[in-house]
Amino acid sequence: MARNEIWAAHSLQTLSGHAAAAVGVLALGLGLAACSAGTTSSTQSAAESILGGDITMEDGNLSIDASAGAFGVGPDLTMPDTWPTSVPAFNRGNLIGVEVIGDQATATWSTQLTPEDALGHYRSQLVLAGMNIVTEVDSLGQPTLQATGRGYRVNATAIDAGPQTSMIVTAVAN
Repeated sequence: MARNEIWAAHSLQTLSGHAAAAVGVLALGLGLAACSAGTTSSTQSAAESILGGDITMEDGNLSIDASAGAFGVGPDLTMPDTWPTSVPAFNRGNLIGVEVIGDQATATWSTQLTPEDALGHYRSQLVLAGMNIVTEVDSLGQPTLQATGRGYRVNATAIDAGPQTSMIVTAVAN
């Protein structure tokens, strides 16, 4: 299973029932799109109606911006406006998955850095943003840290994912 598919499967578990249904309708429409040129736009409209928001599909990216939150999966996403401004976005990779629902936000980046270098770089970003590093451990080659400050608790983990590293950041409002 590709990294984006794993991220999508994980994120679908946390979406509300309406959002999950809309994504399911959209996925069905995308599958049918190969058969009919008009299917994608009508399926997208149906999913947007269920969500009460906007769905964007371009360059292999799927982004949903709805009243329940924001979700995106793809090879090179743009961070949604709903990402907490107090929490720095990792700036040394491609954003491949993001979810912002209520006062919790999770994002995954793909980077060429080693797990240790990726986490070290993000640690520096957190400190520059005024966050305090609470704990930092390396568990089975997966460096992880926890930080607090600016109204958020942040967990960051760097995982060796083959030729690339996945940098996963979760922020929860205090």
